[in-house]
Amino acid sequence: MIPLSAVAGVVLSAEQSLVSLAVESESTGKLIERVGFPFVLRDLCRRRRFVELDTRGGVLAGTIDRVARDHLDLAVHPLGTLRRAPEILHYRLVPFWQIHVIRLC
Repeated sequence: MIPLSAVAGVVLSAEQSLVSLAVESESTGKLIERVGFPFVLRDLCRRRRFVELDTRGGVLAGTIDRVARDHLDLAVHPLGTLRRAPEILHYRLVPFWQIHVIRLC
């Protein structure tokens, strides 16, 4: 996943450009408004997925504990270990604007 704020631009063909201008149905538009970056992150949090976050400060790996409006709380632990107290190295609050890419492992 890549947050929209990390995208510098998108290259489209002429056909793709025309498709992007198509009118959406009202129900599709409402769904798209709800499904933003925090929505997707909350789903990963509920599923307890191990993730790697590429951030401005480097790569962080672990399980998302909580998702707020503008940041997430990450329990940092090694790949291949479960999110259990003895395995957690530390907790990290990561602002969304710091995230470049999220990898699911």
